[in-house]
Amino acid sequence: MALFRSHDDKVLWSLTKAIRLLLPADPGFDRLLDACQQYRPSARPSRMNHNWICADGQHFRLHEPGAIRPEMAARAGLPGDITHVCYVDWDGAEVGLNTQQRKQLGTRYLRESGYVLGGLAARFGGLWAPHPEELAQPLRAYVYTIREIDAADLLTIASQYAPALALGAGAALLWRARRQHPDPAPELTPEESARAAALLSERA
Repeated sequence: MALFRSHDDKVLWSLTKAIRLLLPADPGFDRLLDACQQYRPSARPSRMNHNWICADGQHFRLHEPGAIRPEMAARAGLPGDITHVCYVDWDGAEVGLNTQQRKQLGTRYLRESGYVLGGLAARFGGLWAPHPEELAQPLRAYVYTIREIDAADLLTIASQYAPALALGAGAALLWRARRQHPDPAPELTPEESARAAALLSERA
């Protein structure tokens, strides 16, 4: 048994176990930064490495995309169109913390990575992993607009930022155009339910 893992073994571990964003191409720094700022306007270039991005404006750093060798992609079982990977780190956020606090911080940043990497994967046609347990739950999102829009308009707007967004046979797009903050779990009116069911029927 080898005392140390080979470089290829470390790369394989990272491609299959680390928190990662897998992309079909390198979108370039400017596009990545712009996409991160759509999620968090305070996102900025890292002071340590200007090719990295502080995606939350603080500790959550997204590394620049690196090319994946075809043989390593095959060993990792990646889809054939995946050619680049981005990793993340926490930029010293764990300094001074004990073991329990570091564990709690890791859980927090794993959750944070889901919001950032999930959005970037949808934006650039890639994949991300691992998925926090809570992201297995149904997604609920609220969109605020200055005027009333229908579901088709909402999908058009959203798909500009997440091209992979679409209506599937098992999902309905429900919308509410409100100027005031909604209730934590608003109920659909009968009219809204009927419109959503009609939309789903058209798209099925």
